[in-house]
Amino acid sequence: MFESFKMSFRQLFRRFFAPTRSGEHAGAGEQSLEQRSFYRYSVEFPVVVSGNDSDKQPFTEKSVLQDVSASGAMFLSGFPRRYHPGQILQISILLNPADDVRARIKNEATVVRVDQPAGDASDSAGKIWGVAVEFHSSFDFERIDPDQNGESG
Repeated sequence: MFESFKMSFRQLFRRFFAPTRSGEHAGAGEQSLEQRSFYRYSVEFPVVVSGNDSDKQPFTEKSVLQDVSASGAMFLSGFPRRYHPGQILQISILLNPADDVRARIKNEATVVRVDQPAGDASDSAGKIWGVAVEFHSSFDFERIDPDQNGESG
């Protein structure tokens, strides 16, 4: 059952995250095709992010994806000082259960930018920031043991 879930998800993923073709236009708020090779889709999947901060201290943060494409994603963080461009992270995107199968997508990614909230930069403390990452490889699917919460493994 899990193998059929993975195959179905991969086919759906290829359909929606196919590279854009010359002449197609990105949706409202999207970057032009010259800057982005894949469409970004707004999603709200839970995500678990882990890595080492600037002081080499390990951390794990539970968050939510804001958007995703075949090449990267943006998640939200209330702890923007943990992140910096060039930082390597482990990303675990928790998928909604399908036919009682719990699964996640795991990937290593590099932080490409940390976006401050809109408005006055001096008043950004305590606000949610966007962290944009670029994936290193194609996604690895992993079934989650019912006794796990998606964080380890």
